[in-house]
Amino acid sequence: MPSTRGSKRVKTSHPPSPSISTALSLPPQPSVDSDKMSLPSPNMSLTGHTSSVYSIAFAPPPLDASDSPPSLSMASGGYDGSILLWSLSPRSVQNYNVITSFKNAVTSLQYTSPSTLLASSADKSVSFIDSEACIRIRKYTHHTSVVNDVSHDPTTSSCYSVSDDRMLCGFDARCKGTTFKVKHEYQITAVAAGGGRVYTAGVDNVIRAWDARKLVGDDDDSPIFTLSGHTDTPTGLCIGGTTSSLLYSNAMDNTIRAWDISPYSSNPTRCTWVKEGVVKHDSEKRLLRISYNSNNTLTPGSSDGIVNVMDGESGDVLFKLPGHKGAVTDAKVFKGVLASAGVDRQVIIGEL
Repeated sequence: MPSTRGSKRVKTSHPPSPSISTALSLPPQPSVDSDKMSLPSPNMSLTGHTSSVYSIAFAPPPLDASDSPPSLSMASGGYDGSILLWSLSPRSVQNYNVITSFKNAVTSLQYTSPSTLLASSADKSVSFIDSEACIRIRKYTHHTSVVNDVSHDPTTSSCYSVSDDRMLCGFDARCKGTTFKVKHEYQITAVAAGGGRVYTAGVDNVIRAWDARKLVGDDDDSPIFTLSGHTDTPTGLCIGGTTSSLLYSNAMDNTIRAWDISPYSSNPTRCTWVKEGVVKHDSEKRLLRISYNSNNTLTPGSSDGIVNVMDGESGDVLFKLPGHKGAVTDAKVFKGVLASAGVDRQVIIGEL
């Protein structure tokens, strides 16, 4: 984690406690995984945001974690410009703090360590936040327009941000400035990083793969390969598969696609499957995300209010879960807990 010397304490407050809801109903599961965590109620609605929730993130457990009972940390952010920090355990679900230092919507969240949160905002900023001390460790203002998405490469210390200013920026939490800036022809809506590579997608419908180690921010920068097939803007990207050799995309053409991103592919298009009609996008043109989860499932956002849990290898739909009263913008599964964010101001959590 980067140094907190000279850090500024961010504004915090406390919203209402979460309320319990049975709106998101999961079918009974035949077996119990010891790695799964139970909740006080099988399904809960977490309230506190005053507007649409755009992003959620689970914190990875500390390496020396020995919780008894176990607990999880989660963050949610949205249009109201706040980040709500949650503690989940079998005994209780609590909102333990709120970060309100952003001047506009929080667009994307990702934990880079058990206590360090990476956040992007429509106020043109990218921030590292100590989620335990509620201190902003570092703030970047390198973008000139809305920052749409951020991603952290778990194999390196590098992070990436993309924006309506058409820039892909790389940065390291240990440094003040960016490590490179790569300008695209059109606005960039989504980014995903892993294994020293970074993938971007934008309003030209093309996904680009970059070797992050070779990017310097000049005219010689070029993608390793491009992925074409979407007929409308991709709104979310994630890396997954049992060998982390697949890239998944959620797009406004109402398709989910899986792409082979291994170094050498015999498929000239690299597209391994396409699922049409699983997700829906509407005229609001929201950036609906997609997540790959450790249990080899996919959870894409959808404007019809349905949380689809898909098999990560085949793309088959395992569960279709109602509960939200508007578009689902983001959904993730961690330790057997499914969390989804929606424009109805709710975060719904349930045991999967």
